[in-house]
Amino acid sequence: MIKHVNPLTLILCSTLLIACSDNSGDNEGKQSLDGTVLQGQIDALDKARGVEDTLLKANQQQRDAIDTQSR
Repeated sequence: MIKHVNPLTLILCSTLLIACSDNSGDNEGKQSLDGTVLQGQIDALDKARGVEDTLLKANQQQRDAIDTQSR
């Protein structure tokens, strides 16, 4: 098992990876996640965010009602 990695080795490897990458600076190489296998997960996350917003609003309404009754 490798316990210590030489910093020079890390620098050389990262430089090699950066130099060999095909990044022209435009977004043509990037793909949209629409229609991929991850779409189901993305939809589930969006639905969960909607549920979270609903719960936060209900929580705030409940706190406001409690504050109103305690005055």
